[in-house]
Amino acid sequence: MPLDALHIKYATQELDSLLSGGRIDKITVPKKDLIRFAIFSNGKTHGLCFSLNPSSPFIRLTHKLRESLDSVPPFVSYLRKYILNATIKSISSLDNERIVKLRILSTNELKQQIVLILIFEFTGRHTNCFLVNEKYIISDCYKHMPLDSNSSRNLLNGLPYVPPPSSDKVNPFNTKELELLLKQPSSKDLFDMLKEHTFGISTQTIHEILFLAFGNSVPTCPLSKKNIDILQNTIKEFIDTKNYSPCVHLDKLNAPLDFYFTKFKSVSSILKSTATLLDAMEEFYSSKESIAETTELSKRLQQTLKQAENKLNKKMAILVSRKQDALKLDEDKVLGELIISNIYKIKKGDTELIVDNFYTTPPSITTIKLDSTLYPKQIAEKYFKTYKKKKRTLELIEPQITELSEELDLIASSNTQLALAKDLTALKALESDFIELKLLKPSKKSVKKEVPKSKKEKALVGITRVEFMGYSILTGKNNIQNDALVRHSKPNDLWLHPKEIRGSHTVIINPKKVLPPFNIIKKAASINALYSKAKLSENVPIDYTFIKFVSRVKGAALGKVIYTNQKTIFVSPEKLSDIGND
Repeated sequence: MPLDALHIKYATQELDSLLSGGRIDKITVPKKDLIRFAIFSNGKTHGLCFSLNPSSPFIRLTHKLRESLDSVPPFVSYLRKYILNATIKSISSLDNERIVKLRILSTNELKQQIVLILIFEFTGRHTNCFLVNEKYIISDCYKHMPLDSNSSRNLLNGLPYVPPPSSDKVNPFNTKELELLLKQPSSKDLFDMLKEHTFGISTQTIHEILFLAFGNSVPTCPLSKKNIDILQNTIKEFIDTKNYSPCVHLDKLNAPLDFYFTKFKSVSSILKSTATLLDAMEEFYSSKESIAETTELSKRLQQTLKQAENKLNKKMAILVSRKQDALKLDEDKVLGELIISNIYKIKKGDTELIVDNFYTTPPSITTIKLDSTLYPKQIAEKYFKTYKKKKRTLELIEPQITELSEELDLIASSNTQLALAKDLTALKALESDFIELKLLKPSKKSVKKEVPKSKKEKALVGITRVEFMGYSILTGKNNIQNDALVRHSKPNDLWLHPKEIRGSHTVIINPKKVLPPFNIIKKAASINALYSKAKLSENVPIDYTFIKFVSRVKGAALGKVIYTNQKTIFVSPEKLSDIGND
C-alpha cells in the first residue's frame, strides 16, 4: 500500500480544497484506533477518518455512517470538548513527511477565539495524534510518553511539541542529497539503496520511478553522472502535477489492490481511473475494511457455533449416561422382589443376602447387598423406589434427547449455511438468524435500516433470487429465510430441497397450476444443490413438490418441514459465478 509522504501530500491538498472553512459537527470512534470527524462544508457533510492503528495508519474521506463505540478514549473526549463546532482553517502535510496538520479556529471557555492545531503522525508503530496550541504546547495526545521512558522525546500535556527525530536518511526530492547518495559505492542494487537510505516514499513508488528511468535494466551504484541526471529528471517529471491521474489498482476479480496518485506504468494489472485520489483511497480502504469485517464476523460465528455444539454435546453425553443407567431399572425391580420373596431369611444388621434367582435363564445364585441400618421391608422399598425413579427418568429423558438431537441438527445446518456464506450481507443475515435462535446476544446498538412495507418483503430480504426464462427462483441462505420461503409462498409454487442432505430451501415462483418446464426445475435444483452440504459432489438428489404439500413442524426449529408427493431429480451443483443476488 503506497500511503507514503507523496500520496499523503496529494491527499491533504484535496482535503484542504474540500474541507477548508468547514465546521466539525461530530467526532466519533467507530472502532478502536479509528477517529471520524463529520465536517459540514460547502453545503454537505463529509466524513474524515484517521486511523491510528500502527499496522494500518491512514487518512481518508468516507461516506459510510457508523455508530461510535460506547467507550471512547480520553483524548477523543478532550477533542469533543475543545474542537467540536470549530472551523477548519487549513489542512496540510509536512514536506516529505507522513505528518498531517489541521489548523482549527475554536473558542475557549471565555468565548474567545483561539487557534488549535491537530497533528497526525502516521509513522508506523509510533503513530500518534496531538492537539497543540498556537505556540505548539501539547494540550493532549492520543498516546502519552512519560519522562522516565526510554523514548527520544517526551509526550505529555504541557510540554512543547517536538516533531519525530530526523533520521540519517536522504530526502529523495532533494537533488543535492540524492546525488551524494547515488555517488557512494555500494554492493547493493539501486532499489535496495533507495529503499534503505531514503525516506518518505514507499517501495511501490521507488519501483515505479526506477522503471520510468531505466526500464528493466536498473544500473548499480555508484551511478554515473548521466544516470544520476536521468533519475533526477524522472523524479521531477514523476511528481509534476500535469501527470496527476489518480487511479485504483484492481485484480482480476476487480477487487482493489492499491491506489496511486498517477497511473503506475510498472503495474501490468487493471488501473481504474478515479476523479480524485480521495475517491481511490475510499474504494481501496472500504474494500479492505469490508474484507476484514467479513473475516472477523465469519470467525465469530464459527466460534459461536463451535461453543454451542460443544455445550450441546456435553449435555447429550450426560443424558445418554443417565439413560444407560436408567435402562437397568428391571434389575432393581427384580432385586426388590427377591428380597420380598426371601424376607424371612433376613435379620436386621445383615449386609448381604444370597438367594436363588429364578428370573434368569437358567436360574442362578444372586448376592444382594443390604443396608444394615434398615429393616428388610425398608430395603425392598428402597429398591422399588429406585426402580420407579429410573422409570420416571426414562420417560423424562427421551424427549430431552430428541430435543437435543434437533438442536444439534440445527447447529450442523447452520455450519453448512456458514460455509456457503461468502459475503458480508450473507453473514449478517446469518448473524440475525443466530440472534433469533438465541445463539448470540443482540448488540446494544443496532443500525437503523429501512423497514420494508410488508411483512413478506421484510422476511424475504437477502434471499438469493435468480431470474431464468421468465421464472423467479428464490433460495434461502439461513433458517429464517428458509422458514420465510415456506410461509410466504403460494400453494402452486414449487419447493425443492436436497434429499436427506442438509441444505437450503429453494422455491420456483409458479404462476400456473402445472409443473414448470423441466429445464426450469433442473436449473432450480442445480442452484439448490450449490447451497447444500453436497455442493462439491455430482449427481446430488434433489426432492421437489408443490408448496401445498410442505408443512412446517410445530414447535421445531425454524426451517424444519415435512413434505409429501415429492419427486427426485439428480443434478450437479450450479457454479457460484452463475448465481445472481437480488
